[in-house]
Amino acid sequence: KQAQARARAAQQPPAMVQAVPAMMPGSRLDQGRLKSVLKLFVVRAEPNYAQPWQVRPQRSSTGSGFVIRDLNNELSVITNAHVVNHATTVHVRRPGNPKKFPGVVRCIGHQVDLALLSVDDADFWEGLEPLEFSEIPQLQDTVV
Repeated sequence: KQAQARARAAQQPPAMVQAVPAMMPGSRLDQGRLKSVLKLFVVRAEPNYAQPWQVRPQRSSTGSGFVIRDLNNELSVITNAHVVNHATTVHVRRPGNPKKFPGVVRCIGHQVDLALLSVDDADFWEGLEPLEFSEIPQLQDTVV
């Protein structure tokens, strides 16, 4: 009987199990944190190093970014450096809002693949909350 039960179970599709409760911090359904996730629209023109007087054709791409509070206590957008590498224009869209706001790359760190952006329009920041980061762990700290 047990062998037959196992054979039947093996033929059934696996049940969908929610591994993380919906409101646990870090879960995909944590709506509070999702409000800090932004979509970036980038137009880039990569340089032609062999012929620097010529520029390669422009390409469009999208990426994601997050609202953070920087070291100057100002709201900023953090994204990956490869998202805004060689960008000629960057536009940022808030969740649930079709309007795109112009963004400016303030600094870029290719070694760590991170970039900081600013958006000058005060309307963009209205109601956005930055992601909160925990303290940097020390050696021998337990990390979860």
